[in-house]
Amino acid sequence: LFCQRAMGVFDQAPSAWDLMPILNTSAVLSVPEKSPYKTIEDLLAASKDRVLNMASGTGGSVWSLKASIFADAAGITFNRLNYEGSVPSQTAALSGEVEYVVTGLAEQMEYIKSGKLRPLAMIEDTPAEVEGFGTIPAITDAVPSFADHIQPMQCIGLAIPKDCPEEVRAAYKE
Repeated sequence: LFCQRAMGVFDQAPSAWDLMPILNTSAVLSVPEKSPYKTIEDLLAASKDRVLNMASGTGGSVWSLKASIFADAAGITFNRLNYEGSVPSQTAALSGEVEYVVTGLAEQMEYIKSGKLRPLAMIEDTPAEVEGFGTIPAITDAVPSFADHIQPMQCIGLAIPKDCPEEVRAAYKE
């Protein structure tokens, strides 16, 4: 709600809502299955020679911010192609329209498990274990300075109006 209001796509103040976080998800950088990049180091090396196309969803989204922080820490430049959310961004990677995508691990999970997307690194300071795939390394393994940057987080949850009846609120809190 905070970012959407600042970007002018939502006109109500966050104070009008009760926020109930349910979970958060971490960012992952992945390439299409036919990509020549097998490791994050491969992608970083290629990024030193030319500007790669990247998708991360709407500009200003948490994934867009994570991608920018990664690029800044790694000292690379990318050509961001903005899409209307994670699904179109991932579709762009699957089709080869972009060379890599940065979205949420939970959002990419089925593509990773099926082999259609190859995760190169968590855009986080911790690795992730994915059943049926293995370990996705933390970006800090290849880019230690990433840990020195402020890290925005994706939090998924519910927002209900503050004036919602108590019995409805109670049902959501269970």
